[in-house]
Amino acid sequence: MRQIAGGGQSTTHELQLLTVARLVRQKGLDVLIDAFAALNFEQRVTWRLIIAGDGPERQALKAQALRLGVDKQVDFLGFHSDPPSLMRKGGVFVLPSRYEGMPNALLEAMGFALPVVITDVSPGPLEVVTDGVEGLVVPGDDVEALKRAISRLINDPTLRLRLGEAGRKRLQSLEWPQVEAHWRSVLNLTTTPLNCL
Repeated sequence: MRQIAGGGQSTTHELQLLTVARLVRQKGLDVLIDAFAALNFEQRVTWRLIIAGDGPERQALKAQALRLGVDKQVDFLGFHSDPPSLMRKGGVFVLPSRYEGMPNALLEAMGFALPVVITDVSPGPLEVVTDGVEGLVVPGDDVEALKRAISRLINDPTLRLRLGEAGRKRLQSLEWPQVEAHWRSVLNLTTTPLNCL
């Protein structure tokens, strides 16, 4: 077994909900924006939603944020060539996908000891995240469940730290062949950008 290189969480933790994804319907980012808008006022003004990635849904998602009145709290970064620089800042990683394989961005977030929120729609992420152990798992396309999970992590910094550390240890416990292809990409050993996955 080879040890996975993880960046560890930064000592400066930003209050951010982060997702790194192509802006397509599959990724469920419309559900994430709805869930963010449903948070209480204090949570919305103290935390930011950071969306890194580009794709055909960008204008529709920006319009959705504007319509819901959260456009000033949602940052659309577009294509980002250095996702690790975002993850080093800390926060919570959210993957609200409608279906998934084994997304590199999720593995990378766990490597940086970020607490994660994922959906239960695909077996890939569920191989590394057990609800309440390495992260929180919610039903796909369920705005209310996603909002509750995000709110729970916002309100409980101890839980954020526990889940993040458990996620990092989970990756370290896996046999290298199970994650080598993903981590080769994470470590820039392939040419596939993370935010295109």
